[in-house]
Amino acid sequence: MVEARLHEISAPDRRPAANPGVLKLIGYWMEDLRESFCLPQELAGELPGDVREHVVRYLRAGAYGRGFGGFSWCRFSCGADQGVMGTKELTDGEWIWPEGLAHYVEVHGIILPAEFIERVLRLGSPLSAPDLQPDSASLESMISLDYWLAWCAQHRSGPWQERIRKARMDCDKTAASALRQSINSKIGRFGLANYECSVLGCGQKARFAMKFCGEHCLTDYDYEVITRGCYPVSAAVAPEFGVNPGVLSQNDL
Repeated sequence: MVEARLHEISAPDRRPAANPGVLKLIGYWMEDLRESFCLPQELAGELPGDVREHVVRYLRAGAYGRGFGGFSWCRFSCGADQGVMGTKELTDGEWIWPEGLAHYVEVHGIILPAEFIERVLRLGSPLSAPDLQPDSASLESMISLDYWLAWCAQHRSGPWQERIRKARMDCDKTAASALRQSINSKIGRFGLANYECSVLGCGQKARFAMKFCGEHCLTDYDYEVITRGCYPVSAAVAPEFGVNPGVLSQNDL
């Protein structure tokens, strides 16, 4: 029962609330194996040297968009300085990206959407965005991850997807164990009733003074909280952190 329900509960949604999506947010990576984001390792490939240089300069020249309270880190575990990875997002008025995205392109050859690359090569440098107010509610309302999630879905790596699938199976066992531990802890604390769970066909004793058994007392929120941290990305990339089973070129997009 617990194992079956795990596949009905997705990772917490990191997407902003529904909005017009004027600013396309790119360059965010999977932090939980249940998410729809890519691992950066899936997009490590080959950009022509001159294109890579243009893209890196463009990414670094973006205008300040939003700031955050902590430094990012390189998901390739390459030892990049936190100052390089940054604490903010930059924008050109149409796209917005993490400050550290330039590092992924420069050092790891990350492939980015062709539409963005074309804009970079056409403009040469980001346009100023005088109408955007940094760190404002109005800016927040313009940002959307929908484009990036859709693009990631079309550019997943088969070998990496299989690795993620196998890692998630192992993580499911960890999550199920954590859930059972929580259920047993509450039963030990509150005890069981002398009647069965109200869920048809369950057959388990209900928790004391409750209508449902320990499993059926758990809400979706309980599942999210209890399994948080059970699906680390490191389970898929370790022990070969940063080794990509396949290499992409910009022509593959």
